[in-house]
Amino acid sequence: MPTPAKLVCAVLFAALSWWVADTIVRETLPEGVRVGRFREWVGLAGVFIGWKLIGKTCSGPLNKGTTITVAITAGLAGALVLTVGGLLMNSFVTMIGESLDRTYTEVGQAATAWMQFLWKDAQTVANPLVLGTLYGGGALVGLIGGITGRITR
Repeated sequence: MPTPAKLVCAVLFAALSWWVADTIVRETLPEGVRVGRFREWVGLAGVFIGWKLIGKTCSGPLNKGTTITVAITAGLAGALVLTVGGLLMNSFVTMIGESLDRTYTEVGQAATAWMQFLWKDAQTVANPLVLGTLYGGGALVGLIGGITGRITR
């Protein structure tokens, strides 16, 4: 059921996700790397995580809101889900792209390459500016969503 807290969390977390993706492109990737619609895909993932995870928690079990501590924790959990899910998906898509170019002859080679891409992507994201923005913003989104859930009973 749609609630104001879900809407607020979805919009704010989508904006935060897009901002973090833009920070990754501008601050951590080498100059001239083409990323396509990376920011938009991350923003779309932010909409779903904000609505389903953070917003649902901030709405509370009876749509009467929840405690601020639980709401902030939900925001941090949303940031963690975005980080882990994004790393897994990006490295998997990279491996599939190389597999379609017939780079690997065995499944084991492709799986090893996936883990190598995952490690490389994790090192790229492990920038204090990126992680600070994501997790600090996730806590703020949870706080604002929690307040919205409590006010709009």
